[in-house]
Amino acid sequence: MNSPGSDFPVGSPAYHRIDRILHELRAISANSDTAGRARIEAVERELSSMLTSAAPTFTPLVDWLEVYRRIIRERGLSLSTLQNREAILRRLETTMGRAFTGAIRPYDLAQFVRGYVERDNLHAARHARTTLIDIFSEAVSDGVIDHNPALSLRRIAAPVRRSRLTLDLWRAAYEHAAQYAPWMQRAMELALVAVQRRSDIAAIQFDHVRGEFLHIEQKKTGVRLRLHLGIRLDVLGLTIGDVLERCAAGTDGAHLIRHNDTRGKVKAGAPVHPQTLSNRFGEIMRKISPSPAGVAPSFHEQRSLGARLYQAQGRQPQSLLGHKRSATTEMYLDSRGTEWVEVR
Repeated sequence: MNSPGSDFPVGSPAYHRIDRILHELRAISANSDTAGRARIEAVERELSSMLTSAAPTFTPLVDWLEVYRRIIRERGLSLSTLQNREAILRRLETTMGRAFTGAIRPYDLAQFVRGYVERDNLHAARHARTTLIDIFSEAVSDGVIDHNPALSLRRIAAPVRRSRLTLDLWRAAYEHAAQYAPWMQRAMELALVAVQRRSDIAAIQFDHVRGEFLHIEQKKTGVRLRLHLGIRLDVLGLTIGDVLERCAAGTDGAHLIRHNDTRGKVKAGAPVHPQTLSNRFGEIMRKISPSPAGVAPSFHEQRSLGARLYQAQGRQPQSLLGHKRSATTEMYLDSRGTEWVEVR
């Protein structure tokens, strides 16, 4: 008769139950009377019940992750979110894919998250923690395990690395941007007045304007916005429509933010890549920002500045930003100590 440890981990509850049942069977083998047969039937029922309840617990993690992939594909998540989640799943398969799902301890998951922390990738560590909680929560829902081992993982406080962009610093950067191609100033105007992400700014085309509205489908979240061309940012004295008219001047092209002339492989009229927007803005910040390298405001910080400026003029920026949760908007409205609080 096989050892009970051949199929189940030594020391597990299932191991001890099987061990006890095997002792029962050995005792029964020497007794074939009516009472013995009754005992055999009772043991068979217990064994059947034990196997039915224990089998999911011993599902290899790699098998459960395949099920989890199907679950998240049905949630309608954005492509970038699915790609980020997939990177974590692959690393999880590499580190503990062969382990039984029910045998994974909070300590094992804490070590997994620590790997990100040790590489100074705290944002990824926070995302990994959230993903682990979701993975094992779904496993509980499917009856694979009884308890979620990821719930006890400590929260990771990722420090704020980027400085907030102030209006004065933005104006200085805007003047400096005149030394670059004209599209740089147009991109900055659009980023501040329309308060969209760099990927959406770079993707806007003239035919996205229909009637009195600019139509934007946000690449990160899939949120679909119709921004009225009359939306006005008072401190700049510009509406979205005004910025679009400025973008129309110069070289022909389908995109609002496009190259003005041909340089190397880049043709005049071709759309400016989102990373190019960040790179050029970063160059400007390194020249004019008092913040040290790596902390100076990024191109994306114009989205926060625009939101704060709209709030100051009395417009609630949540719908402009395309946020579903007000808590997300509040993060953008946090000036991180860069602005004075006026008290009268």
